Amino acid sequence: MKTAEKEILYVETLNKKEIEDINNLERSCGFKRGLYYKLDPQTLLEKAAGAHHLLCYIGGILAGYATLTAFDEDETDCTVIAGEDKGLLQDMQRAVFDKVKEKGYKKLLYIVDEKDCFTANFIKANGAQYVFSEYRMNYNTKKAAHFEKEPIELEDAAHCDAAAVAALDLASFNGAQQETPKPGNALQSEECEVEEAAATADITNVKLAKIGGKVVGKIRIEVAGGAAGLYGFAVNPIYRRQGYGRKILNAAIKKTLENGTSKVYLEVDSVNEAAVKLYKTSGFEMQNKFDYYTFPCK
Repeated sequence: MKTAEKEILYVETLNKKEIEDINNLERSCGFKRGLYYKLDPQTLLEKAAGAHHLLCYIGGILAGYATLTAFDEDETDCTVIAGEDKGLLQDMQRAVFDKVKEKGYKKLLYIVDEKDCFTANFIKANGAQYVFSEYRMNYNTKKAAHFEKEPIELEDAAHCDAAAVAALDLASFNGAQQETPKPGNALQSEECEVEEAAATADITNVKLAKIGGKVVGKIRIEVAGGAAGLYGFAVNPIYRRQGYGRKILNAAIKKTLENGTSKVYLEVDSVNEAAVKLYKTSGFEMQNKFDYYTFPCK
């Protein structure tokens, strides 16, 4: 019997047929086993900087797919869909490593559904090490309470806000936050560090919450395929524990729903108990947990 021809293609932009093939593969490999894959709808639908797609066709049918998403020049996230086929996983992993080497990434983060034991065991046997986990949470519009008019309005971040956005990121995501900020010094990062981060800060789709002209917090809203993802949610340390986080979150949810979005989701570190509690009490429900593994890139 003639062996079906296997071909792995690399593309930066997916066409309509490829997107359809990926969606079908996701359903056949994941949904039937109760698994989820971390696929960015916006990356699938349009060309995005730092996004790479690897498609493995066997006999003209898509059998495997990998997406690489880099947010900087050193690190890239990776999600692979290949079912429970060890040979196919090996082929896809080699293709991923070749692309990582070609692009010069220093760190590869492999993202796997917590329940996908087959893939997790495969990559761990090949040197992957567990790093952390994130919950994917969806907003339940049916159980949500009616929103009252929020006292905080969200406005689009402008180029002049880049420093404020960078300072919030440094204070919230780089371990710079302090439990008790010093009066008059809401953001504790060094000025030179903020200036450096501001030069490359991405303010696309970032919304700012301000009081009296002062930045209280921010959140990024990305809409694609009828779904809105909430990212980079941060509150100025000096305004924390005063209810502003919930107000900003509610304002973002309200804005997306009023614009006709049918689904709102977010992701949160599984050990961030305070954030998980906030999201649960704001109408979000657990979908699944993604485990992150790192591979040495040599």
